[in-house]
Amino acid sequence: MRKAGQRKVQIIKVGQWIEERYRVLRLLGEGAMGQVFLVDDENTETQRALKFTIDSDLCSTEAKRRFERELKICAEINHPNLVAFHDFGRYQGQLYYSMEYIAGPTLGELMDEGTKFSAKEVADVCRQLCSALSALHEKGVIHRDVKPDNIMLRKYPAQAIEVVLTDFGLAANLDGTAITETGFTIGTPRYMSPEQIRGHRLTSQADLFSIGIVIFQMLKGHHPFKGDTAGQLMAAIMSDEPEKVEGPWRDFFAASLAKKAEDRASSAKTLVESIPDVSKKQQSTKRAEVLPETQSVKKGRTPLLPILLLSVVIVVFVFSQWRAQSSDNFDVKAVKVESTSDTVKVSWQSSIAYPSHIAVLSAEKQVITTCTRLESKDHSL
Repeated sequence: MRKAGQRKVQIIKVGQWIEERYRVLRLLGEGAMGQVFLVDDENTETQRALKFTIDSDLCSTEAKRRFERELKICAEINHPNLVAFHDFGRYQGQLYYSMEYIAGPTLGELMDEGTKFSAKEVADVCRQLCSALSALHEKGVIHRDVKPDNIMLRKYPAQAIEVVLTDFGLAANLDGTAITETGFTIGTPRYMSPEQIRGHRLTSQADLFSIGIVIFQMLKGHHPFKGDTAGQLMAAIMSDEPEKVEGPWRDFFAASLAKKAEDRASSAKTLVESIPDVSKKQQSTKRAEVLPETQSVKKGRTPLLPILLLSVVIVVFVFSQWRAQSSDNFDVKAVKVESTSDTVKVSWQSSIAYPSHIAVLSAEKQVITTCTRLESKDHSL
């Protein structure tokens, strides 16, 4: 948080060279702890993102301590869902480090555009975030600022969504070592856990609460807690229950958005177990489809009762069609039931054309039906 009269001084300019290696192309973004530039890396002939601390009157020693903390984390952790770190140094008294440049958008940008995510995309993002946080937590580090703006996508749209968690500038040690002053709350209010808002000592469960909010927004398009202002939202996070969620995601939100840290999942790895398997097919809601006559069906004995029931349905259907037609020239010439060890087929002829039903009864006792419009006067069911 910046006090009145404090200034950000951008000493880095477009076109200048950093350590005769990096040529600055443009400013990518600016946050509480630094500025990020797109640069050409002459050594590798690739584009990188170069982050500098912000030179301000606000306890510059503290800011540099946080920045050095981020450098240490980047150097120690290598994970596909954490931004890749390459090099670091000082330039004109300012700390900097280079990292991979991700051209894709942030998750926050997609949300702002009203992007609708599929259930599979949400589950994939959730698993990748949990995996990234697990790598951090195993090193004894809490991120403390998990939010859509710190989640980037390597490519979007793409067949498989791949996210990268960035910005460890607010990270803290799990052993309680504080980078900021005691009692100083730091992070993004909309994504803070209750204990983080209160300024209490944090555990890895604080990051799990933030993941819960992010995933809820991806699924529902809004925040799980209600509040028109940051203060109201923070109060709701501390005292109100989140919006109730039923269905396959219920266990996940129960494990991530619990008020007390000890009531949440014990770790990011454990939280993964509550992510629903959206790829599993629901047998009870199998989509109706037509099987062509040439399609092979598993061999087996067709039960007699379904055949008789199907025949009754056909007779009733044909009779109702005849009654519905007041014309004298409506004539059902023939109704024929044919059955094999694999299928049952019913056909009839009439003097008019009307919607026809085709049914295939398989050896597994499943009846798959569809309805189409036939232009001929030959019909089958």
